[in-house]
Amino acid sequence: MLSYTSLSTDYDQEMLMFHPANNIVSVTEKSWHQQLIWSGSESADFRQHNNGFLEGALEASLRTVSFLSSQINSTPSLAS
Repeated sequence: MLSYTSLSTDYDQEMLMFHPANNIVSVTEKSWHQQLIWSGSESADFRQHNNGFLEGALEASLRTVSFLSSQINSTPSLAS
């Protein structure tokens, strides 16, 4: 018979009512000089409490499209 050892703690048994707050965009995009663009729901502004949810995905995609549009419009060879 197989025996399983639980690696979880009591904290793992609690159901979260929110997604963990992270600041992945400001930490990574600046250090990568905006060569890496996060556009997933987890990259939404954690202060709005939308990260990890559908609203966060919409927020992140709007931010990404806005950023890419500004880059295309500011680069003459890409704007035409």
